[in-house]
Amino acid sequence: MALGAIIVLGGLASFQFLGPGYVLTNLALFIPIAIQGGPLFEEIGWRGFALPRLQPLHGPLVGSLILGLLWGLWHLPEFMVPDWAATSGGSDLLAIVKFVLFAIATAIVLTWVFNNTKGSVLMAILVHTAIDAPLLPFSVTLGPSEAMNGMLLSLGVVALLVVAFTRGRLGYQHYRQEEEPATATAPT
Repeated sequence: MALGAIIVLGGLASFQFLGPGYVLTNLALFIPIAIQGGPLFEEIGWRGFALPRLQPLHGPLVGSLILGLLWGLWHLPEFMVPDWAATSGGSDLLAIVKFVLFAIATAIVLTWVFNNTKGSVLMAILVHTAIDAPLLPFSVTLGPSEAMNGMLLSLGVVALLVVAFTRGRLGYQHYRQEEEPATATAPT
């Protein structure tokens, strides 16, 4: 995300805050954001419940696109809360579209993590929190729109690389390996 923010105009000059204080703030915010910010309860539903049902029906990539779109749209009511909108890119139509694209890119990355950890919801929660935790400091320092631009750029590139390097499989074969022994028939 820092790399994405550096690419955004003026981002590099604003990175004077990335000192020891930023690291400590990020660590201090990690647990409250995991619990109150959404990752803990969202991931139980999105990755723990929905993704295992979408992947067999639509495949990992299309399932992630569907889940990311639903996830982004699920946040729409929060854009009416000024403080939430201010830390999520703003409340105009373009900001909402960027947020939905960001949710789709994040869903692709989280699917890859989930599949490669053989369905670990805990790892999805930790990665989701690691993505959310820097958002507030980035928004304060860079401005909400610039922070979202940087995060969308960085997660978008990571998502495209994951899709390209896995050929759209997103590690699904690792997740399926964990499923198969449980469904195997007993020896006769």
